[in-house]
Amino acid sequence: MHAEVPKKGALASLKTFIAEYAMIVISILTALGLEHAAQSWHRQHLAHEAAERIQAEVTYNLSELQSSIKKNDAELKKFGALRTFLKDGLAEGADKTGQDKTDYDKEFRIKMKERVSADLNFSANAPTLRREAWEVAVASQTASWMEASLLQRYSSIYAVQRDTNSMIAQSMAMINGPTIIGAIPHMELKAKDKGDRDREIYVLVTDIYFQLNVIQENLRALESSIKESGTKA
Repeated sequence: MHAEVPKKGALASLKTFIAEYAMIVISILTALGLEHAAQSWHRQHLAHEAAERIQAEVTYNLSELQSSIKKNDAELKKFGALRTFLKDGLAEGADKTGQDKTDYDKEFRIKMKERVSADLNFSANAPTLRREAWEVAVASQTASWMEASLLQRYSSIYAVQRDTNSMIAQSMAMINGPTIIGAIPHMELKAKDKGDRDREIYVLVTDIYFQLNVIQENLRALESSIKESGTKA
């Protein structure tokens, strides 16, 4: 049996080719690895910057939110006291008869006009909640490079914020501005049944009071959602 042995020069050339080929492959893989590492670092850097901007925005919104809640608490206290005054006054007047009722109603309406004139200036406070940083992060896909838990936390906050704005707008729309403005002149007009008119004023004040409560509940729910996420003002 005869076997032909490759010439020494050919074997050396094959080894050189394999070595050079291996070096090229290693160089390509190394370059790709470095490129991927650089790209990953760049994305992490952008995600970190976006998260910082979003965090600052959420913290700002929380501060504005708490300021609005504080102002609305004062409004609630004022309208609550006015509502109680009207309710108790009307109830006491309903129990009187004859001249006592006539005298009481006359005196009560004077006091009612004074209270309503002083307190029926409705001012519900709703903060302007910013979301520019979040929208930029989503539009640029930077948000998708954040950690899943962080992305979920911010997404939840802005979803509740959007719903809260919508519910507050509905509550504000249910409060009749022209009726509030016309309440005082309406009290000054003569009427056959002044008792009905007095009750209308009481219903108006009660509507405002309850809508303010709804607004406060929505704002406090958003405040709670932000705090539960771990964000602090």
